[in-house]
Amino acid sequence: MSKHIYLIRHAKSAWNQPGLSDHERPLNKRGYRDAPAMAKKIKGLNFDIDFLISSSAKRAQQTAIFFSEEFGLKIRTEKSIYHGSPSDYLDLIETLDDNLSHVAIFGHNPGLTYLANDFTDENIDNVPTCGFCHLQSTCDSWSDFSRANTILKQFLFPKLFSWAK
Repeated sequence: MSKHIYLIRHAKSAWNQPGLSDHERPLNKRGYRDAPAMAKKIKGLNFDIDFLISSSAKRAQQTAIFFSEEFGLKIRTEKSIYHGSPSDYLDLIETLDDNLSHVAIFGHNPGLTYLANDFTDENIDNVPTCGFCHLQSTCDSWSDFSRANTILKQFLFPKLFSWAK
């Protein structure tokens, strides 16, 4: 049985409140447009998701909420991936329950872009806001998830679709 990780960068965030910490920055108008539209698009493309994990940052959690509503799932919050490195994401993936097979992780750049590039021979310059990277692995256990058994199957982002043009 294969395992699937969906790396999702948070939607566009607001920078118009100078006193607000980075961790507390919310989505902006474009983020509120793109996040629900991407959640609906991903569901419409028949991606299965059975578990959601979000960075503890407000903008990541707000993005995850739209997917939570679309897929009818709860969100687990994980502090370690707030500005996490690829190894932080991998450490999280390797500890997932083996009963799960389709897990979405909502996080941040540059960690998400670096991690996605570990699983493809192509070069992704940047996973844009609300970008979606589908990693498919042939591993049976998350503890075996690695570059040797995993590939980037699909890379989607809002500007590929008409609502964002």
